[in-house]
Amino acid sequence: MGAGGRWAEFRVLGPLEVDVGGRLLEVGGPRLRVVLALLVANAGRVVSVAALVDGLWGRHAPPDADRTARAYLSRLRRALLPAAAGMVEELIVTRPPGYLLRLDPNAVDAARFERLAREGRRALEAGQPAVASERLVAALGLWRGEAYGEFTDTAALRAEGARLDQVRLAAVADRVEADLAAGMGAELVAELEGLTGRYPGHERLWGQLMRALYRAGRQADALAAFRRARAVLIEESGVEPSPGLAEIQRQILAQDDRLLVPRTAGPGGPSARPAQLPPAVPAFTGRSSELADLDAIMPGAAGSTASGPTTLVISAVSGTAGVGKTALAVRWAHRVADRFPDGQLYVNLRGYDPEAPVTAADALAGFLGGLGVPGQDIPLGLDDRATRYRTEIAGRRMLVLLDNAATVEQVRPLLPGTPTAVVVVTSRDSLAGLVALHGARRVGPAAGARRQAGRSRTRRGRPACRPVRPAAAGAAGGRRAGGRPPRHPPVRPGG
Repeated sequence: MGAGGRWAEFRVLGPLEVDVGGRLLEVGGPRLRVVLALLVANAGRVVSVAALVDGLWGRHAPPDADRTARAYLSRLRRALLPAAAGMVEELIVTRPPGYLLRLDPNAVDAARFERLAREGRRALEAGQPAVASERLVAALGLWRGEAYGEFTDTAALRAEGARLDQVRLAAVADRVEADLAAGMGAELVAELEGLTGRYPGHERLWGQLMRALYRAGRQADALAAFRRARAVLIEESGVEPSPGLAEIQRQILAQDDRLLVPRTAGPGGPSARPAQLPPAVPAFTGRSSELADLDAIMPGAAGSTASGPTTLVISAVSGTAGVGKTALAVRWAHRVADRFPDGQLYVNLRGYDPEAPVTAADALAGFLGGLGVPGQDIPLGLDDRATRYRTEIAGRRMLVLLDNAATVEQVRPLLPGTPTAVVVVTSRDSLAGLVALHGARRVGPAAGARRQAGRSRTRRGRPACRPVRPAAAGAAGGRRAGGRPPRHPPVRPGG
């Protein structure tokens, strides 16, 4: 949504924020924030003037409340003009008996959270724990605090926040279940101890704690957890543990081997969906121009001509390290990860490491492992690996991040050949050959400096850049979802 590729995000899973191309929009005072929050909570549905009045003042509405509420809507429309730039229709439309906020579902973090949580639950029920865990981790990662937490005086928003909290708790339990199904145990104990302390009446969490303790070789502690759960349930609700929880106790007493064996085959296989992006830098600020440029190259973005694979080079001044190329690329990749439902691949090529640069063959082995190809089926030769990679990724909507590349020769074998993939390359070098021969578009500090110089000379906006397609295909490597693939050296994000 927005012009020139600027994607507007409305965030309510924490403090209310409107992000337009990497820049936070100033919405206005508390009253305007309440009106916006009510519209976002009901995006795509009409919010009546009466509901706005109730949200703003409750039972203490002034005599001219309807007129004042409409005035707030007019002010909010003006405040949101940057978010609505380039839209064919208005962002807020009048629709009797009130107003409607017209948003793409992906523009609201709460909607993305619920969609990813549903996908995770379906994958868990389908016996795909690695896929389930990836979806659920992505969903939970959208939370920055309490949902609608600043609007506790508005009953409708307080209720919506409480509903989202319940969905969040269910997603946490589903993610733990996916980890248990993938074979984890001891790694989950500390988290589950905290969760059962905060939610003592949640029997599912108690059962998960008992199973995790048993897998960690702590049978006595697992049985003690059952006794604690029973005491809490009797004291708080006057009920005995459910048959499901009692059955876990019986299995522990019987030392049932089924408690130790995951119920599914684990990660890998044709349904593998890699999620290899390193964590985003938490305090990342600025760089809104470069983020907007990256948004603009996305196929289908407003103002974009990209319809096929798009290779981007996030380029620094030649020879300069530490200017934030990786931070920029990873931040953007996390912002758009949910637009690549088939996964994200990452490798640090360590192109400027004199001792251990990652070869294209090793990178290919890592990506093939992450895509579910068993180690014994990964070809030995570089060309054969590249061919297998292109076959595995064909037709899949994936994001590929090749970090810290040194030369075009290092990158060229790693370019996918499918029109559904997007590739981002970071490098200290300008990678001119990649731009000239494969149609890559330069984005980053160096490009930004040239753009700023152009602004100073012309006093006009930055010229439009046409995204273009790479002509080669290949693969890159990284950490396999749920485990490290064979023959692949450890990777660390580059600079």
